[in-house]
Amino acid sequence: MSRQVAKQTGASLLEVMIALVVFGIGMIGTAALMATSIRDNNSAYLRTQAVFLANNMAERIRANLDGADEGEYDAIALGSSGGTAADCDWDAPCDFDALAANDEFEWKRMINQSLPNGQGSVTAQNTDPEVFLITVQWIEAATDDGNTAGTQTVVLATHP
Repeated sequence: MSRQVAKQTGASLLEVMIALVVFGIGMIGTAALMATSIRDNNSAYLRTQAVFLANNMAERIRANLDGADEGEYDAIALGSSGGTAADCDWDAPCDFDALAANDEFEWKRMINQSLPNGQGSVTAQNTDPEVFLITVQWIEAATDDGNTAGTQTVVLATHP
């Protein structure tokens, strides 16, 4: 008895090609997921920095209650610069208005260093007790498709 064995020709090659196509599609999806993850991670980092900077100004206001009571923090305009660097030390401490001007200068310098096109403002609300609205803005980087995400804003309401 003789048996004839049927030979498959080319089936293994076809299976390998299909497996490579499926693997390639999976890798493209993984790369797109990775790019989105990196962009979103950067956005979360910038938002964290903005919250930190808003809290930083709130603590500066709380540390200078005389300046807050006298209105030195009532109208810090939205912008990337402002205030005056003060030369304060233990031997010659600043008065409350010089300290408030230095706080504005240092705060806006930190915003410029931490956020792309960052700006900050502080406005006082006429309430009892007085409430300060601390705003930090920045422009989010362009996305992969060339669109800008636009201006992002963090607003913190606090009272000293």
